[in-house]
Amino acid sequence: MVDTKATILIVDDSKLNRKTIKARLQGYGYHFLEAEDGQKALEQLQTHRVDLVILDLVMPRLDGFGLLAKLHEHPLQANIPVIVYSCLEDLDSIQKALALGSYDYFSKSLPEKEAKILLPLKVKNAVHTKLLLDEVSEKKAILEQELEAASRYQRFLLPKNFIVTGMEVESFFHPYINIGGDFFDFVPLTAEKTAFILADVSGHGVLSAMVATILKPLFGQYIRETESPRFTLQRLNRDFFHLTTDGYYVTAFVAVYDPLQHTLCYANAGHPPPLYITAGTHSSAILPATGTILGMFAPEEFEITEQSLPIAPHDRLFLVTDGILEATSPQRRFFGIDGFQELCRHMMTLDLKSAKDYLWWYIQDFTGGHFTDDVTFIAIDFQEDQMVSPKTIQLSNDPSAVFPAVEQILHTLETTCTPLEQKAIQMSLVETIMNAIEHGNLVIGYEQKGEALAAGTFDRLLEERRRSEPYASRRVTVTYSIDATKATFTIRDEGKGFDWRTLPDARNSENAGKAYGRGLLIARANMDEVTFNQQGNEVRLVKYFAEKEKDHERFEQGIP
Repeated sequence: MVDTKATILIVDDSKLNRKTIKARLQGYGYHFLEAEDGQKALEQLQTHRVDLVILDLVMPRLDGFGLLAKLHEHPLQANIPVIVYSCLEDLDSIQKALALGSYDYFSKSLPEKEAKILLPLKVKNAVHTKLLLDEVSEKKAILEQELEAASRYQRFLLPKNFIVTGMEVESFFHPYINIGGDFFDFVPLTAEKTAFILADVSGHGVLSAMVATILKPLFGQYIRETESPRFTLQRLNRDFFHLTTDGYYVTAFVAVYDPLQHTLCYANAGHPPPLYITAGTHSSAILPATGTILGMFAPEEFEITEQSLPIAPHDRLFLVTDGILEATSPQRRFFGIDGFQELCRHMMTLDLKSAKDYLWWYIQDFTGGHFTDDVTFIAIDFQEDQMVSPKTIQLSNDPSAVFPAVEQILHTLETTCTPLEQKAIQMSLVETIMNAIEHGNLVIGYEQKGEALAAGTFDRLLEERRRSEPYASRRVTVTYSIDATKATFTIRDEGKGFDWRTLPDARNSENAGKAYGRGLLIARANMDEVTFNQQGNEVRLVKYFAEKEKDHERFEQGIP
């Protein structure tokens, strides 16, 4: 005996029949509801949770066939199993009831002895099925919620508002399911140079999305350290070879654009070839693979090269994942690289946003809205008016020259950013330039500086280093560029550099009062981006400008 505590709705216009069914199911722990026709049954279903319906077919007002049809109009009621218990025994009635979704069919003319055995058994099976369906539905709902959250997180990691020196960028990303294995990112390397990646992890779903998500921190770290598409892909291959399981791999296109040299340095690890189209003649060139896919070959077997491409203003680069090239029409016709080239040539006559919208409309129309893979598209227009030269200041190792140099830079920011932003930039520049002088060029260690400060001999130590070689001839180079949205600064010394990852955290109470980490802490607190080169003798600071009016009001009111 199974006490399921399930609720059974008995729908029959005969009170005697309803009483008979209840009697046959007594002792099994069920709860019962009754209705004399289909309309009353619908009212019960609106106000009660029901696990099974035992249904007669011949009833006044709304009969059993009508109720079956009504149940399937409501998504919550469609999962309720229905056992038809009827005097209609003709084949047409049975087929019609089953076609309308009934779980089972049971004849009222069945002998009493058999009915006492079969009815409880059929009910038990139907209730068990309903419990399993409820469990599956609950788990499905939880999974859908988690996938939806994962989709939001994945989209959050993708760049949205592109602020890229020398490039106008448009893109769209459409995963095959909620989450996908496509990934792209843009990473500024210097005040001018920008790196970008488009990658596609094989397969679909959670595992592919997790691998794609890992790409963001790895790509950002490796491309900043090497500034080389080739070396970056070599490191990514090393990581994915040890990380991914058999059958999984990654294709990736990585490039570094230098608007001052008007060049695009790229490497293609088995990715669908991007299409480069010139602005003047609309001649096109594909950028084929320069190496093998990531994750399939051991590091010592992985081969990849770099290529360099001269860039002219308003030339365009179109990048896709194979979800577009392998898109198929309802007539089983592939879109392919030829279709992509033809479409991109046509899009050269459109502005970049219109080109992106047109491709998305076209590919949906071509496939009938049915995709079999993640779909990602990136369009880049290389801009002439943003190809600006940065300004450079060289400083000796004289600390007294730092403040005037920073004030000179701040003077160029007066019409561009708010007083709060200027103050943040001033503090960060002073600290990082002083670090470059003291710890970089003059090689005064943090512990050594702390001991000298405690002994009152730091000024003498500083002067001795400034006047002796090899320190005296070293310089600090400050390179900066400013546009309407951000200020970018690169501070480089001529020392041997250091491993900035091992620097003690100045926020730790154990390090309070010690002479290390304060400058980096101040820079990170005031700037939006703080990154180092691989050697550790160059730091890059970026400050994005806020809305001037709101920030000025906060400054006037003394709000931090």
